[in-house]
Amino acid sequence: MVSWQCHKYSLIFLLILACSARVFSLQTLAHSPSSVRPSCPDHETLRSLNLSYSIFSGQVPLEVSKLSRLSVLDLSHNDDPSTGSRLRLKDPSLERLVRNLTHLTYLNLDSVGTSSPVPTILTNFTALEYLSLTQSNLCGQFPSSIFGLPHLEYLDLSRNFALEGFLPEFQPKSCLRKLYVATTAFSGEVPSSVGRLAHLETIDLSDSGFSGSIPSSLGNLTKLTGLGLIDSSFSGDIPFSLANLTQLEHLGLSDLNLDGPQQLHSLLFNLNKLKMLVLLGMNLATEIPSFISNLTALEFLCLSENQLIGQIPPWLMNQTRLKHLYLDENHLTGPIPQEISQLVNLEELSFTNNGGLHGNFDPFLKLQFLTLLGLDGVNLAFPEDIATNKSYPKLNSLFLRSCNLAEFPQFLRGQDELETVSLGHNQIHGQIPQWFLNISTESLQTLDLSQNFLTAFEDPMKMLPWNYLRMLDLRGNQLQGSLPIPPTSMQIYQVSNNRLAGSIPWQICHASALKYLDISNNDLGGQIPDCISELSHSLVMLNLRGNNFHGIIPRSYRKSCQLKMINLSQNQLEGRIPRSLVNYSMLVVLDIGQNRVNDTFPSWLGSLPNIQILVLRHNNFHGRIMDRSKISGHFQSLQIIDLSHNFHSGDLPSEWL
Repeated sequence: MVSWQCHKYSLIFLLILACSARVFSLQTLAHSPSSVRPSCPDHETLRSLNLSYSIFSGQVPLEVSKLSRLSVLDLSHNDDPSTGSRLRLKDPSLERLVRNLTHLTYLNLDSVGTSSPVPTILTNFTALEYLSLTQSNLCGQFPSSIFGLPHLEYLDLSRNFALEGFLPEFQPKSCLRKLYVATTAFSGEVPSSVGRLAHLETIDLSDSGFSGSIPSSLGNLTKLTGLGLIDSSFSGDIPFSLANLTQLEHLGLSDLNLDGPQQLHSLLFNLNKLKMLVLLGMNLATEIPSFISNLTALEFLCLSENQLIGQIPPWLMNQTRLKHLYLDENHLTGPIPQEISQLVNLEELSFTNNGGLHGNFDPFLKLQFLTLLGLDGVNLAFPEDIATNKSYPKLNSLFLRSCNLAEFPQFLRGQDELETVSLGHNQIHGQIPQWFLNISTESLQTLDLSQNFLTAFEDPMKMLPWNYLRMLDLRGNQLQGSLPIPPTSMQIYQVSNNRLAGSIPWQICHASALKYLDISNNDLGGQIPDCISELSHSLVMLNLRGNNFHGIIPRSYRKSCQLKMINLSQNQLEGRIPRSLVNYSMLVVLDIGQNRVNDTFPSWLGSLPNIQILVLRHNNFHGRIMDRSKISGHFQSLQIIDLSHNFHSGDLPSEWL
């Protein structure tokens, strides 16, 4: 949880800037003279097709590519997070879809799954004004000529992780107003000609591979309202020319050199329209800069990972427009001011990993609009007389990891909209109370109760009560009883290092999306259900180490498999290694040490291209290790092999050494 909190800001910056993108989209459609037709359209007359923000899924029909007079095509955001379904382009492909649509002025395919390069044919679409392809699984090299389309005002390629490209030399006549290439594989230096984009209002290059220095010519873009340079590989100093960008409302910088707080003061002094300021990992090594108090329009402030020292200053409580405040991963000390309740508009607040902070929890309960609260590592005192009928904020995410909690916080009794709860690494003893199992049963997706002293559920149960839970972490407790049955939505199920007993319930196999299953170091027994191997289409990691399982290792009937790690060690498994493992082409680690397996050396595993660790120790393997004529080309990726305490004979293949 903490890691995600510390590195999400480039994504937040992108999402906030994207708000203006949606407005631009609606305005474009509203002013399109062909957006409404009084008669029944056909492929000769239809000018505008907008199916955005619906729940269509499956293949985009080929017939769309025949609407040759289209000026506006918007198929964006037809995705359903609950099912993972969305529109996709395979046949027709993206290239085939747009080939005949040469009259397009507006093309929005956000969240449409393409898994293809951007077709070079788009460089001929000279009427194009708006092109948005965010989060569309684009790959390959982006045609740089598209940047030079004569009427292009809006270009969004963000969140296409495999899309490569570079910024070209820009021409003075460019119409570009919005440019987003954040969270892509774009690289290279930003050309100084970017300063020629006289109409540019927003540019976001965050979370990409750009390098070199930040061009001082950015200071020429006096219409700029949004500038994102977070989590890239820029080096050198921040150019003083950025102080000329007096219209900036959103500014994001990270990992850049500063001569000291005074340079930052000079840079930001005239930027009094700032609503969003992200300074991430700038190593300020000072107190929270007081000149921020002059930025009275601030709604979003992130100063995380800056080695900030000292206390939270009183003047910060005057920033009453703040909706988002992040001071994570610093060295702040002292009490959290009671006056923090004056920040009445706060929606997200995070002070995680400031080990010197302490305070009472009461003030946070007065922030009525609060949805995210991150206080990991803060020493907290909770009121004892909380009444559940009070009007507390309805939280969405709560992070109270390593806060010296001795019991489940009582204020959670009234929470029914939580999606993420982290209470790990505390001092919570005893049973998990029944009232806690009743909170947010229709919304909770992530729950971390790891590294406490929990012993059992207050009322024994078979099935976990949270219907949409995706991640559960109960590691490192003292839980007894049977293994709870996860809901079908579960993806990460971690209950290692407890005292759970009984067998694995067969209903666990209904969790068809399960990726990580770790029930190691418990007292579980019986046979491993055959259906476990049928989860191999989704499972990435299976860890049953250190239990009392017996019988044979189940074989899989699937040929497609995602498993990368299998650990069945320290059990009582017998029989042979199932030959179906040869289908597990992604396998990196296989550990079946300290069992009772009786087999010859599994030389056939040598054909697996990725296997790096093979542990067969303390079993009943016997016979020659391998026919020397078959050694060539086998186990090419092997790094660790342990065959100790078996009954092998013959020569040790020197080729492995």
